[in-house]
Amino acid sequence: MKKWPPLLWIAAVLLILVALAIMGYFFAMYIIAGVFVPYLIWGCLIIAFMILKTVCLRKSHKIHVHHYTVGMIFIALIGY
Repeated sequence: MKKWPPLLWIAAVLLILVALAIMGYFFAMYIIAGVFVPYLIWGCLIIAFMILKTVCLRKSHKIHVHHYTVGMIFIALIGY
């Protein structure tokens, strides 16, 4: 575990809670608007593409998938 002071732990937990609350709100609005399933399908396709690309290029490239995958998913979530 990291040796953070309590203030940093509180800030980290609050940031995570705010992010989860925003995602929950978006999910609720997507369900109301009737676009949750298409967004879920596109999100899965984006993740599958990144996994496939990483597997295909693993011998010649060192790809760090985490940041741009998460970024693209958040862009899709807040795009409308």
